[in-house]
Amino acid sequence: MKLLKPYMAILVLPVFLFSCSAQKKAAGTSASHRTNGSPFIENISVSSSGSGKSKQSEPNLPDLKDNYSYQVEIGNMANIEQSLPKQFKYAILLDVDVEELNNQDLLDYIDSWWGTPYRYGGNSTDGIDCSAFTQGLLSAVYNIEIPRIAREQKKHCVSIKSARLQTGDLVFFNTRGGVSHVGIYLCNNKFVHASTSNGVTISDLDDQYWSRKYVGAGRPKGEAVAKD
Repeated sequence: MKLLKPYMAILVLPVFLFSCSAQKKAAGTSASHRTNGSPFIENISVSSSGSGKSKQSEPNLPDLKDNYSYQVEIGNMANIEQSLPKQFKYAILLDVDVEELNNQDLLDYIDSWWGTPYRYGGNSTDGIDCSAFTQGLLSAVYNIEIPRIAREQKKHCVSIKSARLQTGDLVFFNTRGGVSHVGIYLCNNKFVHASTSNGVTISDLDDQYWSRKYVGAGRPKGEAVAKD
C-alpha cells in the first residue's frame, strides 16, 4: 500500500488541475454573460457626467433659470386676461389692435353709457342727448369742462383738420341746421356719440350719412371752460 501512494498522487494531480481549469472557464463564461448578455444592463446608458443616472428625454418646459422674468411674464398675461373682454369688444368696433386701446378710463366711461337711448335734453341712463354725452365724457375722462350745447362747444374749440384728429377731439355735424350734433373722436376714423336712432354708439366718419353732415372738428381751448 505504501508503494502505491506516490503513484496515486501522480494520478490525482492531473484530475485536480483539469477540474480547476474547468471551474475558471465556467466562471469566466458566467461573468461574461452577466456583463454583455443581460437585457437590463444593455438598456441602460450611463451619462458622461458619471452620475450613474440613466439619460432620459425631458418634456419641453420653459427655462426657469431666469425665474423673475418668467414670473413677470405670467403676471402680465394675467393682467391682460382681466382686461381683454372690454378691450376686445372695442377693438372689434374700432377695427384696431387690442394693444392700441390703452385708455381704460375712456373705455369704462363709454361702456357705462353704451346703448343708452337718445333723449333730447336728457342727461341720465334713462336717456341722454349728444352734447350732454360729450360734456360728461370730457369732464370725467379728461377733466375738461365744456358748455352744454353743441354749437357752444364748437365755439370753445380750436378748429383742427380731419387729418390731425386725436382721441378726445370733438367732431361736429349739421343734422337739422347749423351745428346740431356732436361726438367724441376715438381713432381709426371712428367717433362715439349719442345718436337719435341707436343711442350711445360708435360710428364712422366715412359713413355716407355722417360724411355728408360733417362740418368740422375742434379741440377744447383750455382745460377749464365755463358752462352755459
